[in-house]
Amino acid sequence: MSRPLSITARISLLFALSTTVILLVTGFLFERAGNDRFLDNDRKELTGKLDLVRDLLGSARTAQQLETLPQRLKDVAVGHPGMAILIKSDDAVLYAGGDRPVLEHLASGKELDAAQPTTWRLGERIFRIAAGRFELGIPGQKPAMVAIALDISEDQAFLREFEEFLWFGIVQTGLAVGWLGWVVVRHGLAPLRGVSTQISTMSAQALDRPLVTKQVPSELEGLVTAFNAMRERLLDSFLRLTEFSDDLAHELRTPINNLLLQTQVTLDGEASLEHYRAALQANEEECQRLSRMISDMLFLAKADNRLVHPKREPLILGQEVSALLDFYEPLASEGGIQLEQSGSATLSGDRLMLRRALSNLLSNAIRYTAPGLSVCVCIDASEPDWVSLSVTNPGPEIPVDQRERIFERLYRGDPSRQDGRSDNVGLGLAISRSIAKLHGGDILVSCLDGENTFTLRLPREAPSEGAAQPEISK
Repeated sequence: MSRPLSITARISLLFALSTTVILLVTGFLFERAGNDRFLDNDRKELTGKLDLVRDLLGSARTAQQLETLPQRLKDVAVGHPGMAILIKSDDAVLYAGGDRPVLEHLASGKELDAAQPTTWRLGERIFRIAAGRFELGIPGQKPAMVAIALDISEDQAFLREFEEFLWFGIVQTGLAVGWLGWVVVRHGLAPLRGVSTQISTMSAQALDRPLVTKQVPSELEGLVTAFNAMRERLLDSFLRLTEFSDDLAHELRTPINNLLLQTQVTLDGEASLEHYRAALQANEEECQRLSRMISDMLFLAKADNRLVHPKREPLILGQEVSALLDFYEPLASEGGIQLEQSGSATLSGDRLMLRRALSNLLSNAIRYTAPGLSVCVCIDASEPDWVSLSVTNPGPEIPVDQRERIFERLYRGDPSRQDGRSDNVGLGLAISRSIAKLHGGDILVSCLDGENTFTLRLPREAPSEGAAQPEISK
């Protein structure tokens, strides 16, 4: 595949081409104007000569006056070298002046029916010819044919020289404009090359250095600003990915170390069957924890790449919430926590995904609610196109700086984050937000008067593909 032209070459060629086209059109117009001008002058000259000859023929009343016609016609050709005049009546030549080959052509009468002067070439000589029939002043005499040939060889030679000079100048000007355009465009694109040089030095270790915008032309400010914004997003993603990798390594290392240690202790000495069974049960718990973590991470990876598609079906949200509350009732009762529900609504969504998202919110709410208090699940259907499902629990308010970060993978804002034995690996809220976004909604958190509220906001119907999602205020 051939390499595309550079911007400099492309603009230079387009500039040279457009200029050449303009010059060609201008040259054509000049050439046409010159030809028309000379043709108009020849037409006037021939018309004047024909009118003069007609007056002379009309003034000849007698044969004696007609005999003086040649002398008077010689005066007509004065100042016009190469002019030929032929006057013929009844095959009798009344006057013939000029070169013989030209007179022989005039005698053929080919130009009599022409409305405009015609051009005729004799070797290298070029003539403009006009002819007509005029009445004689002698009564009973038939009209005479008058033909005049005007030598325009010098005029045509001048036009040819002018055209050669014009077209040669156009070609030279086009080349000069192309070269000048290349120089000008290359100089004008120097700031772009400067930006390219800055970008070429970018690396993962230099994402914190933005492009300099002070000396960038106004046309490139938008590009540089957009690039800096992209760089900031990449830097943020890179830092989050680095942090996530560290957290993931930490979370995976703990159960693997537990498995390894438990296995080594069991293999080091002889033990009873019950001891082996207990060791295998502990290993099973760690394996299940690893399996859940890997499954959750795989789900999040697929959700981020739009490889998970919700199965839409009509859902009565109140019934789904009741079923989940019944499931969590034993866990809540064990901790002396009451579960409450209010409101109802219908929407179109994936039953299993929405249950999973709500289950994560409920398990978190129960975990951080003190005994004797209540967790409330409220369904708000006051908006025509949206349904809000809120899970509220009393407890320590989430710090403001952590309210967005708690939705990150493996992030936990409490001390248990450092405890590798905890079942809470910090993926539940990230999964809930991914499920909400897959349905075209989002999940928000608010803290007020000692209560934390997580709100799952979902559209009633599936958004059309490619449609812009309404902005959700936070």
